[in-house]
Formats: sequence, C-alpha cells, structure tokens
Amino acid sequence: MNLPKILIIKILDYIVNIDAFSHVLVKTLCAFIYQCRLVSKDWKDNIITRLHLRNDIKFKMTNIQKIRYLTKTGLPIRASVEDDNITELKFTGLESVIRSVYISIPTTLPTNQYLEAIFKFISKSTITNYYIRNSGQIENIYDSLFAVPQVLEYMESLSLTISGIFVLDTLLESMKSTTRLRSLKINYTRIILKNAEVLETHFPTLTTISLYRTPSDIILPILRHAKNLLEFSVSSCGDDIHILGPIFEEISNNKSLTSLSVDDNNLILPFHLFSQLLNRNQTLTKLNMSFSALSTADTNTTPSKITNHTLLTLGILSDNMEISKPMLTNWQEPNSITSTTLQWIIDSKLLDILEYFPKLRSLEYTNKGSGDGYSTHFLSLMNKNLPNLKSISIYSLPKLIGISTLIAKNTYITTLGINCRISYTMLLELLQCDHPTLTSITTYVDTSPLIDFISFAQILGNNRKITQLYLLGDLYITSTPDIYLYYLSHILEKNYYLTILSWNIARKFHKSEFLATHEIPKSLVRAMTLNNSIVKLQVFSCFAGSPLMKELAQLMENKTIS
Repeated sequence: MNLPKILIIKILDYIVNIDAFSHVLVKTLCAFIYQCRLVSKDWKDNIITRLHLRNDIKFKMTNIQKIRYLTKTGLPIRASVEDDNITELKFTGLESVIRSVYISIPTTLPTNQYLEAIFKFISKSTITNYYIRNSGQIENIYDSLFAVPQVLEYMESLSLTISGIFVLDTLLESMKSTTRLRSLKINYTRIILKNAEVLETHFPTLTTISLYRTPSDIILPILRHAKNLLEFSVSSCGDDIHILGPIFEEISNNKSLTSLSVDDNNLILPFHLFSQLLNRNQTLTKLNMSFSALSTADTNTTPSKITNHTLLTLGILSDNMEISKPMLTNWQEPNSITSTTLQWIIDSKLLDILEYFPKLRSLEYTNKGSGDGYSTHFLSLMNKNLPNLKSISIYSLPKLIGISTLIAKNTYITTLGINCRISYTMLLELLQCDHPTLTSITTYVDTSPLIDFISFAQILGNNRKITQLYLLGDLYITSTPDIYLYYLSHILEKNYYLTILSWNIARKFHKSEFLATHEIPKSLVRAMTLNNSIVKLQVFSCFAGSPLMKELAQLMENKTIS
C-alpha cells in the first residue's frame, strides 16, 4: 500500500521536529535526512524540501558542516547564534539561515556600542527573534536597542532579561515604527505601564505577551487594549491577591485569547468566577494558573454546572487541590480537555464523571478520601480501557500492590508515573509484565533491601517494550564501580529499544572507588558507540568528580550524558 504524499510529509515533519534531533543529535538528523533522500528521486526533490524544521539548530563550530549539509538538501532550517559565536559566523557563509540571536550585554561596554559591533557581523534581514540579556542598569536600554534601524524593520520577537524597574511605555514608544512584532517577553524586572492604549493603536500584530513581576493594575489594561492578543502570561502579580477574579471577568467574553497563564502562589481563586469563565469564553484552549486558596464564598452565583467545549489544557498548581472535586462534580457535559493537572479522587461517582472527558490523554490519580478501596476504584478505571488515555500518574498509594495486574486491563496506556515508593520487586514486575503499549515508567524505588544491579541489568537488557525509564531518588547498590559499568554496558548491548535511562546511584558504598575511577571499560565504549537509540543517558552521577566523566563526555558528545 502506497501512502499519500501529504501523509508521508506529515509523518517526516513530525519526526524531524523532535527536540532531540535539533537540540542534541544534529548528527542523527543529518543521517536521517540522508537516508530519506535515498528512498527515491521524488523524496529527494519533493518530500524533503517540503518539511519545516521549526526548532532552531544552535550554531557552533562543531555544527558548521552539518548545517551546510542540511541547507544543501533543501530542508528549510532555522538556526540560532549566541554573541560569542557571531564573529565566527561571518566566515561560514551561513548567515542566511540564522533566525534568532542571543545577546548578553556586558557591563564593561556601552550597550549601544556593543550592539552595533554585533549587528555589523550578521545579516539583519534574516534575524527575526532577539533575546537580549542585561544584568546591569538599563537607563539607556531604549536608545541602545534600536540604534541600528534595521533591527526594527525585521523584528518579530523580542525577549528582554533585565534588572531594575522597566518602563514599558518608553520601550513601546521607541518601537512604534515596527510592523512585524508578534511576541514581547520581559523577564526579571518590575514593569511600569501608564498608557496601554498604544498597544491597540500601534501594535496590531502583537499576539504574545509574557511579563514577569507584573502589578495587577496593568494586567487588565493590557487585556483590554491588546485586541489581537492570543497568548498572555504573567507572574508575580503584586499585592492584589484577588486579581484572578477581575482577570476572569475581563476575558469571559474575549474573542481572541487562546492561552492564559497566571503564575503567583499567593492568589485566591474565586470558584464562581472561574466556573463562569469556563461557561462563557469560547476561544481559550489553554489555561494555566497557580493559587494559594480556593474561595467558594459566593455560592449563590456559582453556576450549577460547567459547560465548555473549547478548552484543551487545564493546568492548576496549588499546595492543596481542593478545587478538583467541586470542578469535576460540576462538569456535567462532554468536553474537549486532553490534559489537566486536576487530581482525580477516584471513587465510583467521579469515575462516572470521567465519561465527560472522552479526549483526556493524561490523568492524575489520588486515593484521598477513598480509604482502602483505592485498588478497586483504580481497577474500575483501568477496566474502562479509554482509548485516548495514554498517561497516568499515581499519588499517595503506600500500600499499592500488583500494579502490573491493575494496568493490564488498559491496553492503550503508554506512560506510567508513580509518585510514591514502590518495592524493588514491583519494579522488576513492571519491567517483566510485557504490557502491550506501556513504553515509559517514572517511579521512586524503595532500595531496602539493596538493589542487585546484576539481576536488574539482565532483566532490563531483555526488555523490548520500555523505551524510557526514570528512577527517582537515590538508588543503593552493592556493586563495585567496575561491575556497575560492566553490567551497564550489558544493558546497552542487549537493548536497542531504550532511548532514555535516568537514575542516581548513591555512593554510600565504595565511594572512594567511584571517585578514583578513571578508565572506561572497553565493553562500555563498544556498547555506547554501537547503540544509536539512546539519546539521554543520566546514569553516571556516582562518578562526579572522577576522571571518568571527562572521558565519557569526549566519547559521546552527541548524547546527553550525566
């Protein structure tokens, strides 16, 4: 069966935009594109050239040949450069692929002079994204930023990380001539804005605003006057702990905003206005917020039910998750949510409500209030075998037993997170359960008794389903460093399905031997060289401070190792 060309392009486009390709394994990306071009002349001339690499490849001397190869293939690529490498860029002929520049302004030079020196080395017509960091005072930052007129002509995104008090009015006044600005992000400074109307009159293209330390009295004017705003993010909202209510009222009938993030752990969340927002707003697809307390005082005005069909992501961060139950109880119609941090208090009533979340891809599960019936309710959840539910996080289950038996009923789950300690025996049970779809496990492991790393390595080496394994906390093993490295090589030689391994071996035993280790066993060199599936290998922290770490870094520069 021949796949339609558009489907082939979509599949390949998804693959080349995996973070590991552009951020870590540019060499592997080159190899992948090379193999794709060999499939046929049509792939070489018409498929590869229609892909879009959305992540920036970092320009550095070790990547020059790889970037040149990718440009010759016709793959539309994007690259970023830091100011330290700009002079090297001039002699490579690769200026045309640079889209982003990262500039750290030193305090020893006048800002204006430093920026002019940088801009003369780069092709300003291709750079649309500017990330500028200044750790000193910013009295002349406005004049300095725009001393080179071409900067404004092509600028689409500006991110400033600066100190002190930042008068946003002055910056906006300086930028009135820009016609392309889409994104404005200002970090680590206190914002002052006296006239938000300029956003409406001079910045119609501005769709993303992200501000740090934002007083509540300028949040509402921005929402009111940035008419085409799609994404708005604020944090540290000042002294007004009740600002969430006015924000919800302001955007309840907003016709453009698709993403809102409010990050301040001191805020109070008014449940009646939050419910009203969900019922009225028809554009928000992503909502993230943090707060310290839930207010249910205005019960008379709280909607009796929540109806929302547009929200896809609902992220709620709070030390207590008391909002979970009233929200879930009030949600009485099917919705479109795919991801939420609401903690499901699994009981028979809320399991019925789960039917209203048919597209939910991830679920957080706690046994609070469920007593000893948690395994029964969890088994009921798994028996539903919801086809869209791919990720489950389990909290507060100290008596959990037979987890592999419980998840066996769900034939769609791919990711399992266990946020409490499980026994070493249970971990081995998970690795040997041969679940048809489970590929990622994150868990804490009780290492009393100590882990037998030899048997663990043999079991993991034979596993053909798990691709990502994160073991949290400290692991205690009795093996000496040489035995540990030998059986680590056994895992990498036997298992070509693993892409990520992460754990921390505590140096309680054989500490001096770990610190003195300076030679990589030949078996491990061979295994790490031949294994092309591993992209992240965070299993060497026990050798921190030893000569071994430097050798490892040299051996595998294209893998993330620690």
